[in-house]
Amino acid sequence: MIITGYRQAYKRDLSEDVKSAVSRQLRNIFLSMLACERDTSSEVDPNKAKRDAEDLWNWLAGGETKLGIDKSQLDAILVSRNPLQLREIFDAYTHMAGCDITDSIEKEFNGDVRDTYLTIG
Repeated sequence: MIITGYRQAYKRDLSEDVKSAVSRQLRNIFLSMLACERDTSSEVDPNKAKRDAEDLWNWLAGGETKLGIDKSQLDAILVSRNPLQLREIFDAYTHMAGCDITDSIEKEFNGDVRDTYLTIG
């Protein structure tokens, strides 16, 4: 695991170093990734993908309820779903929003946060 290897190599806690080295905007994304909670299966749940896509649509594109961005939920979806599930989510999002998820991310975020979300997604 990367956290153990980091501790052995540098005699420091990676999570603490991330907290002190990156901006507040990136901190939660990186800490979520370090938690290693990504689903490693190859299973796809179309119903869950549709629910996630609806949430993303509401947060990013205004959707039906115009909720505004909930970054903690966005982070949770992007870092915990397996790649096949993410593809299903993004396809459902495109169908609902009429645009690709990357277009919405590019409109809503800038700088390192945008680049990080685009890399994960």
